[in-house]
Amino acid sequence: MADEDTPLLEQQVIGLAMTGPRCLADTRPIRAAWFSDVRCAEVWQVIQRLDSDGTPVDVQTVIGNRGDMSEAVRRQVTDMWLLNCYASAPPDRNAEAYTEQMRERYGRRVVWDALMRGRQLIEGNASIRETRLEVMSALEAADVGSVNLVESADAARGAVEAMFKPSRYMSTPWTGINNVIRGWRPGGLYIIGARPSVGKSLIVQKTALELTKRGNVILETFEMSATEVATRLISSLTGIHLSRLSGARADGTTTLSDRDKTLIYEARDYLGSLPLRYGDRAATTLDVREHARDTSMRGPIAGIIVDYLGLMTSVGRVESRVQEVSRFTRELKRLAMEFDCPVIVACQLNRESAKDGTRPPSLTDLRESGSIEQDADVVILLSEDKASADMKKEDVGINADIAKNRQGPRRTIPLVRLGGTATIQDDPSRSIE
Repeated sequence: MADEDTPLLEQQVIGLAMTGPRCLADTRPIRAAWFSDVRCAEVWQVIQRLDSDGTPVDVQTVIGNRGDMSEAVRRQVTDMWLLNCYASAPPDRNAEAYTEQMRERYGRRVVWDALMRGRQLIEGNASIRETRLEVMSALEAADVGSVNLVESADAARGAVEAMFKPSRYMSTPWTGINNVIRGWRPGGLYIIGARPSVGKSLIVQKTALELTKRGNVILETFEMSATEVATRLISSLTGIHLSRLSGARADGTTTLSDRDKTLIYEARDYLGSLPLRYGDRAATTLDVREHARDTSMRGPIAGIIVDYLGLMTSVGRVESRVQEVSRFTRELKRLAMEFDCPVIVACQLNRESAKDGTRPPSLTDLRESGSIEQDADVVILLSEDKASADMKKEDVGINADIAKNRQGPRRTIPLVRLGGTATIQDDPSRSIE
């Protein structure tokens, strides 16, 4: 899709940026990717660099810095071409309006290209899922920049008003953790890190139940099916040992009493009444976003839970797994802010954290960490208490190290994992200095 006046618009924007500081300031939101003409895109990169260096931007300084361009484009960006761009700048100097036109034209091209790519995939017999993910990936990747800035006075006013309103933090199921992080904050990204079988899935599953008291909850479970998660939740709610809920014997008999069966049916009905939805076939952040949009039609979302980060995949190619994971955490953080709810993500720690049994896990142990610790508001690292783990008992002490807390202090909280009923509780029998 091409608008006939787009080439002129792009040259007018180049001209406006070279007319003086005021127009240059109004065009700063424009990205090089917004230009369809490669000449304008490379000239814009020169203008951006000059601006960031504090060099005055005018026709002569741009002409003098054409050496930064590729050779093929440099031959086309002649002195006369740049002078024509400068001359084409509209006399009303309304650079802000031209910036918005550039944003709109770029957005329209992105949508058009994505839809055309979707059509090609459908005509090539690609699956609906593959087509949907590729189209959504192209749309999500569009860099249309920031539309609005918040004035300092408005930010300060909002901060003070929030101080005198009821807290929006939502309690976790653990008193000790609540005392440190206050609970789950809408818009926050929370990372729960642990080695396999320590308890990160139990933490996020119990969190899902607690958050249903405040609204709709999405539990994206990549490691277990929805039925497996529900079995664990029933065990936790009823207190019946998980091994007794694994199915009947070959002859159809079970070890369950009539009382057990009553508790199981009550737990089933209770779970069925909760605003909790499972996503056990999602694989990408685009799937999670689609689930969130669908769920938000039912009412406010109290929380989005991902179990776990290491099993997520990308649409398209990525240079490295570290970059891929960094993209995941950035997108999940944006998701938390967009839907105004906490996003709680289980994450596996690397093997190095288990080699030295004398030290607790640290932020550097986050597997394929990328920018996990930078994007997260709170990071909680779980490890087994060595003394209780060595006793080989079913119930094991868990140390919840709040290794990062953007809103407050760091501390280690004692918990206990009740292995038989797949749950984690506060552990008042232990204290950690």
